[in-house]
Amino acid sequence: MTKDFEFEEPWENAEHPDVLLQQLQSELSEGHALYNKVRAVLGIRVETDDILVELEEGYAMVHLSWCRRSKPSLPFPHFVQFDSWNQFEERQYLPDRKEWLSTNPLSEWDEILPSDSHI
Repeated sequence: MTKDFEFEEPWENAEHPDVLLQQLQSELSEGHALYNKVRAVLGIRVETDDILVELEEGYAMVHLSWCRRSKPSLPFPHFVQFDSWNQFEERQYLPDRKEWLSTNPLSEWDEILPSDSHI
């Protein structure tokens, strides 16, 4: 990932990465594959509780539960791991973006005006 990368819907840059990291750490128990391996929270998917984290090696999309259990428990939180930024982008980010654009026009005018109209 490049430092100047800007997520587009349905993903966005994490506004409060420290808060999300603290929540994730409270949900990870010893023995979880991500335990003590998360470096930073990079992004969040706007309509879910999924976050993208940078790991010691690679990346992971993690589904936060926001559960208030007294102790975290395996196998939660669920996650999908990616070996590289390119793998995340190809397998998750670009398909998410394509699906989002198919159901969420860029503007109201996209729905109202035919594609050959000019304002």
